Amino acid sequence: MTPDGDKMLGIFGGMGAEAGAMTYQRLVRSTAAATDQEHIPTVVYGATTVPDRTQAILGSGKPCVDALVDGVRFLERCGADVVIVGCITAHHYIEEMRGAVSCEILSAVEETVQVIRERAPDAQRIGLLATTGTIASRIFQSALEREGLTPEILDPRDQARWVMEAIYGEHGIKSGEEGPGRQLMLKAAAELMDRDVDGLIAGCTEIPLALFPEDCSVPLFDPLDALIAAAVRACGRKLRDSAGGGPALNCCQHSSVKN
Repeated sequence: MTPDGDKMLGIFGGMGAEAGAMTYQRLVRSTAAATDQEHIPTVVYGATTVPDRTQAILGSGKPCVDALVDGVRFLERCGADVVIVGCITAHHYIEEMRGAVSCEILSAVEETVQVIRERAPDAQRIGLLATTGTIASRIFQSALEREGLTPEILDPRDQARWVMEAIYGEHGIKSGEEGPGRQLMLKAAAELMDRDVDGLIAGCTEIPLALFPEDCSVPLFDPLDALIAAAVRACGRKLRDSAGGGPALNCCQHSSVKN
């Protein structure tokens, strides 16, 4: 809480390096504010030393949960009343993070499913594009199933050669080369759309860099948009008209966020 009594927002970024900065930029653009003083007081933590989340989940890398818990504790010590985590894969550990602090930690997964239910009430099948770690964790699949929705994921071979290569490959999105990754992501999206899904989730913050709403014949839901909208509301602010109930909450928009 600030000295003026406003809620302080903490952004847990650094996963990847641009996530915190670009999440904050999208927060500013989504908040209905005419002056500096009407924006949300925010502290951004670029925690670039957190071990890779996908490798941790799959057991092929260093554990990351302690670093994630330390990060939210740091933000709480900085005065954060509400925390959002820019890395979608890190949401596998959200209950551990929530259990370590008294401040509120919002979930991109929970908010995305809520948006799907509000914006596409007749949806039944939802395609999921995400890292292999996120898929293995089943955080999206379980949340969708609790709402009576059927998740559709790629088979392991296509997941590896299209989605993971698009994100992590030598010329992938994390390397700063969006073009090659875009072609692979288009193939992944096309495969899921061929299964007659009613929407796609861009379940990694790299994906909106390579896959755009106009590429898809169904709505493309962006968890980061849903998370930011929830953060604006939780901090007692209003969304800009373009972000409230419009495409920003229903489909992902082209941005420069990296996960």
